[in-house]
Amino acid sequence: MKNSILNILYKESLLYEIRIHGRGGQGVVACGKLIALAANFENKFCRAFPLYGAQRRGAPLTSFVSIGDEKYSTRTESFTILRYSIRYPFFQKV
Repeated sequence: MKNSILNILYKESLLYEIRIHGRGGQGVVACGKLIALAANFENKFCRAFPLYGAQRRGAPLTSFVSIGDEKYSTRTESFTILRYSIRYPFFQKV
């Protein structure tokens, strides 16, 4: 596998959670949806949802992606295996 994110999906755990931090307008929500779409093409069950406050450009937001081998019922973040920040100084405040 050439892509390191997809390599994470082939480990032995059943549920993987990815958290992406950034600011509005940087593509954080689009990145989460793209990762979920890629997992869907690999026949994984996935869910992507954003968490943000006031809807304006530049506001801090987080996108959560859950990927698993079986269907799961949780809609909240429980344990994150991978965190990614679009802008490094913002990650220091998290």
